[in-house]
Parts: sequence; C-alpha cells; structure tokens
Amino acid sequence: MKPLSIYIHIPFCKHKCAYCDFVSFDNRTDKTSGYVDALCAEIKDAGIKTAETIFIGGGTPSLLTNTQMSKIFTYLPKASEITVEANPNSVTAAKLRHWFSLGINRISIGVQSFNDEVLKTLGRTHTAEQALKSIKLACECGFRNINIDLIHSVTTKPVQIPSEVFKYITHVSAYCLIIEQGKPFKPIPESASLDQQKQIELILAINGFEKYEVSNFARKGFQCRHNLAYWQPQTHEYIGFGLAAHSFINGKRISNTENLDAYLSLRAERNNLPRTPGDLSAETIMLGLRTTRGVEVEYFKNKSAEIKFLKELKLVTECDGRIAATSKGFYVLNLIIEKLT
Repeated sequence: MKPLSIYIHIPFCKHKCAYCDFVSFDNRTDKTSGYVDALCAEIKDAGIKTAETIFIGGGTPSLLTNTQMSKIFTYLPKASEITVEANPNSVTAAKLRHWFSLGINRISIGVQSFNDEVLKTLGRTHTAEQALKSIKLACECGFRNINIDLIHSVTTKPVQIPSEVFKYITHVSAYCLIIEQGKPFKPIPESASLDQQKQIELILAINGFEKYEVSNFARKGFQCRHNLAYWQPQTHEYIGFGLAAHSFINGKRISNTENLDAYLSLRAERNNLPRTPGDLSAETIMLGLRTTRGVEVEYFKNKSAEIKFLKELKLVTECDGRIAATSKGFYVLNLIIEKLT
C-alpha cells in the first residue's frame, strides 16, 4: 500500500482576492455549518484509518470556529504532519492553541507580501504589521513549523522580508504573480520579475533556506512532506475531501464537484478524470523536474538527444542516476519540461 495524504478544502473567504483561481466564495459564509456537516459525512464514508500527512487549505480555513474544526478532526486519522492555512487577520491565540491541541503541527500563513502597497494592489485585507504579528503569535502558541506564502512580481518595487521573520519561520512558498485574462493586474517587465525571483532566492539562502522545488524553500528537515507527496505520483497517493478537491488513487485522478449546493446536499459527486497509459510517466517527469531531486534517468530513454542538448546549455545535470534542472534551468523550467515530455 502506498503512503496516503489527505487534502481538505474549505472554500469560504471574507474577501476573495482577484488573483485567486481556487474554488472559493466570499458571499457564502452562511453555508459554513452545512458545509462542515457534508465534509464530515464524506470523510466518515471514506473510512480512512491511516495517513502520513493532512493539509487543510482553501479558501480560508482559519474562518472556521474551534467547534467546527474539532468536528472535522473527529473523523480524521492521526498523521505525522498536519497543516492548516491561515490568513494573518483571522487567527487568534485561542484558535492557534486549539489547533495545536488537535494535533495540527504546521501552519501556513498567507502573508503574500510585507509591503503594504503591494498588499493593497493584491486586494489583501491585512497589513504587513498584522502579518508579522500573526507569525510571532503562531510561535508563541507552540508552532515550530511555520510556512509563509509570498507573491512576487506584483509591482517593480524590491521584495521586502523583515529580518525578524527568520527567527520564527521554517518554510517559504514564493510564487510569481500569474496574470490571466480578465485579472485586474498590469504585468511588470520580465527582467524585473526575474530580478525579484533571484532576490528572494538570495535572501532565503543567506538565512539558511534551501530550495527544494521551483517555488519552495525550507530549513533543513522542514520540507513540506504533503507537497512532496504530490510531486511523487509513482510512490504516493492522496485523497481530497470537500468542494472541487482532487484525488489520485490507484492510478486514477478523481475530482469532486465544484457545485456548492450539490455538495451541501451530501452528494459528494466524484468524477474520474480521463487518463491515458502514458499520463503517469509524463506526470512523473513534469512534477519531478519541479524539485531539486529531479527524476530517474530511466524516464528519459527516448530523450537522449534532448538531454545532451540541455546538458550542453547547463540547464540540466545528471547525478546518481537522476536528471535535475540546474539553478539556471529552473528559470526556464517550463521549456525544459516541454522538451522532455
């Protein structure tokens, strides 16, 4: 039996950010109680006895009351890594201590930026000061594994990360703002975006964080095990509960309904996503190349010419029977993946 991870989706927010593409709502919080009931029914029906990791994401899971969070945990197995996402302005000492008592041992705080102007551009409802306070508070309440999410390339201003933050955090997820059609953002020059990405990587390296995936950095021993499960489809499986949650079980990808009213009717409609025999191999390459560990050479038997070419450009390297992107290669990773799949 492969190691199993659990994802739980909480689709409610006080304010939905303009850049967010996740299934979430800022005008349906009156449905939270019914949603928790439906979620618990779905988890109970699955009857899962063991899991390696659990991740509660959203949306804004920190909007749940302590009673609602406790109810969900009634039906969950124990796990060695349990993460909950939180917004800086929706966490309190009482909530954090309650989560810790439930066995939650990792918190992911949606900071996005320590620049108030950038936060305003993103449509965030917290300030940089609130973000720093929430990080400190999480530490004071017992958390020793704290991630912060950051978004760069929002404006041309240099990235700011207060040095004090590094006293508390163990992990950083740093993403480039993706501007899609209909989104109210103006793209900054590509050179400025690349400079910001390099700046973040340098700041994190100086403070003891190692890059282990294209957008993820951790202190030694604090890589997110839940994320690693997603990136290793050959050896790990996961099951998603809640609206629009996805699962990967027995080689099949499954998605839950995105219709909130249908989900609330306690009919968690699961749909098998179409797959071909070659999908798992392609996914292993695509996901594995996102990590610094890379992918086993055996997956590239028919790509020897492409591998040679990429090596000559110093975009990939081969070590211990694995192909991985170099530091230079990570900046053009999508092109590398396209060439090798």
